[in-house]
Amino acid sequence: MVAPAGITTRQMTVIELIASGNSNKEIAQAMGITEAGVKKHIEALMRRYGVRRRTALVQRAIRSGDLRLGSLGSADSGERNVAGPTHD
Repeated sequence: MVAPAGITTRQMTVIELIASGNSNKEIAQAMGITEAGVKKHIEALMRRYGVRRRTALVQRAIRSGDLRLGSLGSADSGERNVAGPTHD
């Protein structure tokens, strides 16, 4: 995966996992980092995108073309992607 300008690969993974419905705890487990580390990534991303909520973060990433819905797990399956994001 190539992260968009101004976003690290790790931050892009955080966005993808948020969009897949994962909690901070699940994201931390999937990425092998602490929940505090996840929160720092989310705070940096919210500043970058100028938003205050996780849902707005995902929406802004999609609208800007930084996140493609096709790169996420199946929304119809009802399963969360806790093992990590799927990449094309």
